[in-house]
Amino acid sequence: MPTIIDTIYTIILFLFGMIFIWNFYSMRNKFAVRSLLCIGIILIRSALQIKFYNDLMYLKLVTFFIIFSTCTVILFRCDKFKFLLCNILFTSIGMLSETIVVILLSLSHNLSVYEFHADIPKEMLSYVYSTLLTFLMISVANIIIRKKFKKSEHNFSGYELAFYIVIVIFEVFVIYTLPIIFKNRLLDKILLVLAIGFSILNLTVYFMFMRLAESRKIKEENRLMKQQSEMQLKAYEEISKQYNESLSFVHDMRKHIHSLDSLIESSTDAQAKEYQQRLYSELDRFYPSFRNDNQMLEVIINNEITEAARHGIEIELNIEKVDLNFIAAIDMTTIFCNLIDNAIEACCEIEEEKKIKISIIKQMNYITINIKNPYKKINRVSDNKFCTTKDGHTGIGLNNVRKAVGQYDGSLNINTDNNIFAVTVIFQIK
Repeated sequence: MPTIIDTIYTIILFLFGMIFIWNFYSMRNKFAVRSLLCIGIILIRSALQIKFYNDLMYLKLVTFFIIFSTCTVILFRCDKFKFLLCNILFTSIGMLSETIVVILLSLSHNLSVYEFHADIPKEMLSYVYSTLLTFLMISVANIIIRKKFKKSEHNFSGYELAFYIVIVIFEVFVIYTLPIIFKNRLLDKILLVLAIGFSILNLTVYFMFMRLAESRKIKEENRLMKQQSEMQLKAYEEISKQYNESLSFVHDMRKHIHSLDSLIESSTDAQAKEYQQRLYSELDRFYPSFRNDNQMLEVIINNEITEAARHGIEIELNIEKVDLNFIAAIDMTTIFCNLIDNAIEACCEIEEEKKIKISIIKQMNYITINIKNPYKKINRVSDNKFCTTKDGHTGIGLNNVRKAVGQYDGSLNINTDNNIFAVTVIFQIK
């Protein structure tokens, strides 16, 4: 009977843990099927525990943490290793809640911890109170997290993870080892104080780390803003350069036209026509190949067409007459420059079919921007997240784009099927 109650208690703890993790990470596809897989893993762990190590507290805690972490990866889209801090916090909460309840109940019944565990009805009662205390502590943590932090801000460093692991290992050693070495009632009271103190310490350190993560996020945003400003400045410098070239060309055109008049007057028609064609060709160089009502979009697309041509890359356009004036110039630069620059970089790495397809269309009440390019290799961090393969680059271009798109409640999706990197940005027309 106690083993059945212990199994039920473990499953309830897993459920609480999954709810806690959900505050930070989104669920994977086919969540129901994955949940059944996790339930099967939990039941196998419980069966092995009953058979081999039901009285080994260290092993019970370690296997709980391993299975809990495994199920977290199966059910949620987690950052590499950083989710372990959440799992460690929750595991420590479960361990300390159980310790606090057992010691309180043993003291209230004037029993030692060992005598209490030998009394099966009282031990079963401890599972109930442990579940309630764990639920209370997790609820408090969830309330604070939801109030103070967002899912995207849950970004801990490896050093913080290592430090937290050391703290919890020390706590486990103290809680599980001291009662074996010193068996007396006074120690139970000391352990009660330590368990309460450890619980407060774990939550305090955890939220301190979250504050540090928030501070890092602000620093990262400042870096992104600086990059955006530099990109906008580059775009305006290109406009200024083209304008100055146009002025210079117009100045020289006066002399060319005067020379053409002289040729015509001297009846050298063949030379005049040839000279005239050269003038038209020179003039075409300054005439934009892409025209749009949005001046910033026009400048960006034309600049990218010129840049792509230098690398032997063709850009195919399918851009309808769509009003994009709701997007600020700096965000327009961030979105299109980053995405098209990435596409050009990818095409430079391949030998054939160097073509980028850009489409901007209006469907129903939505504006869809789609950019496709072939690629040789990509570095996938997680679903819909990639890092750069370019030397000397920070790899935050797509993060810039996501931030800019998000300012207008838009969505960004990436598909990499058949060696085609396809980025789709969707805005709802309001």
